[in-house]
Amino acid sequence: TLNQIDRSNVGKLKLVWSKSLGIGTNGIAPLAHDGVLFVHGGRQIAAFDGRNGNTIWRRADVSPARGLTQPRGLALYADKLYAATVNNHLLAIEARTGKLVWERVIGDKGSLTAAPLAANGKIFQGAATCAVTGARCYMVALDANSGEEIWRFDTVPADGAPGSKSWNGAPASQRGGAGVWSAASYDYVNDRVIFGTG
Repeated sequence: TLNQIDRSNVGKLKLVWSKSLGIGTNGIAPLAHDGVLFVHGGRQIAAFDGRNGNTIWRRADVSPARGLTQPRGLALYADKLYAATVNNHLLAIEARTGKLVWERVIGDKGSLTAAPLAANGKIFQGAATCAVTGARCYMVALDANSGEEIWRFDTVPADGAPGSKSWNGAPASQRGGAGVWSAASYDYVNDRVIFGTG
């Protein structure tokens, strides 16, 4: 444990195991829970035994490669692992087995690169790279059990929506972007999702 590491023994720390994740940019953070490491990298989603690196389960991420853009993390809620793909699919996977529970396409523009956020029975997912396709980005909330969409918030206002007049008269068709590149945070006291945009 961390409180057992001090100046007298820190130099004796050594690599216990390593794992190749396959080809990809792999700009990801693993998710650890109860001795299991969940990783979304190298075009696959996998669960590894944290003690020895043995693969518990693995499933392919069949979304097309898109340069340096890839999902950056995962979310765990109850018995499910949630993963986003760069072609706008959100997956709910049985954390113990890797079996797909549900899959939802949440948009036809942009790309899902941020890790999903699980809180209060919902999965929150933001979209990025929307400006490339001339679309406005968004944050969406899905039911954690069913995957049904609960609400959607455009990060750039539509014509006539609050805030739309701050764009100096440019129509919504010329106001693409405001991508959500990183995972959101959840304020339990006020029941609010907090996130930044590009």
